[in-house]
Amino acid sequence: MLSALMPTYTLFALSLVPIGLFALTFLNSCNTMVQTSVPGQYRARVLALYLMVVQGGTPIGAPLVGWLATLFGPRMAVGLGAGASLVSGIIALILWQKFRADAIPLRRQVQLLRLRHQEEPTGREGEG
Repeated sequence: MLSALMPTYTLFALSLVPIGLFALTFLNSCNTMVQTSVPGQYRARVLALYLMVVQGGTPIGAPLVGWLATLFGPRMAVGLGAGASLVSGIIALILWQKFRADAIPLRRQVQLLRLRHQEEPTGREGEG
């Protein structure tokens, strides 16, 4: 939203530096959360779906942003994209708050799987 309000190109370019850093931090945090919260036997499948959603949106979103920039100008296209991101984030937060009690059993199941994996004998105790 902030970059859409910049009056000059130089200020717009400077505002993109923290936006890029925030985007990288967000993507790294999401990737870490996905990898650490999924049991090992499902990790590759879940990561494939996650990457499909994250990277698969570009072929749809890029032409849409270009079309909006053609109709309303680049400043409005950036502002609409930021507004859509903000609204979708608020909706996701509301839904997470509503259904977070359902996520607790899954977390407990992951903890139990990790504990069980740590307690399994490796079969190497007699070697030496």
